[in-house]
Parts: sequence; structure tokens; C-alpha cells
Amino acid sequence: MITFITNRFTALRFYILTLFFLLISAGTVSAASYEDGKQAYLSKDYDRALEILTPLAENGNSQAQITLGLMYDYGHGVAKDPAESLKWYRMAAEQGVPLVQHDIGVKYFQGQGVEQDYQEAAKWWEMSANAGIADSQFNLGLMYYRGIGLDKNYDK
Repeated sequence: MITFITNRFTALRFYILTLFFLLISAGTVSAASYEDGKQAYLSKDYDRALEILTPLAENGNSQAQITLGLMYDYGHGVAKDPAESLKWYRMAAEQGVPLVQHDIGVKYFQGQGVEQDYQEAAKWWEMSANAGIADSQFNLGLMYYRGIGLDKNYDK
């Protein structure tokens, strides 16, 4: 009877240790940082960059979202996909990244990968202008001054 309990305890300990090591090794694989993904991207190891950055971006890392947006915008390691690019950029912009908000405004103003929409451009430029981005302030002011997509408003 003692042998059975000892063997059962040893087996249980073996399974617990095995599970522990599997969890640690899985954590090591998924614990790659944004810096690792950025380095992979900069060294043009796009498959590795995508592998590292996608879960980070899905979990709300705005830097990873921006880099994925770039990958899809320029076709770096993935097929060029303006809609997918804008999806990732928008995620970062909605977290309050002013430069990305500005760039989304440019895309809507010029119709780059999206249907041209001056009101949508103005919305994104207003956000980034309020964060102090001078280019957005200028562009938005020009839209109001010339009445491009917005009612003329010399005060604004």
C-alpha cells in the first residue's frame, strides 16, 4: 500500500512539474516584447515580426498596432491591405496616439486606401490638433478657412 501511494505521489509530482515547465516555456515564447518585434521588423524578418507583434497588438499595445499598420500599409511581409492597415492604425489612434490620428486624417482627406471623406479627416485632425500636432492644426484651420468639407469659419 505504501508503494502505491509513493508511486502515485511521484506520478502526480511528475505531472505537476511537467505542466509547470510547459507553462514556463509557453510564457517565454509569448513573452517576446515589442522591442523584439521592432528589431525583427527593422531587420526585415517580417515573419518573426508578425508572430511577435500580432498578439501584442491584439492585447492593446499601441506601438505594435502602429507597426502592424505599417506592415500592411507597405506590404512588408504581408500582402498590401489598406483596410487591414487602417484597422491597426485606428486601434492605436483610438488609444490617443496623436501622430497616428493625424495620419488617419491624411488618409481620409486624400482618399488613400479609403473613400475620401473630409468630415472624417476633420474629426481625426481635430483630435490630433487638440493634442498639439501643428500639422493637424494647420490642416484643420485650412479646411475651415476654405470651407473644405466644413462650413467656412474664420474664427476657428
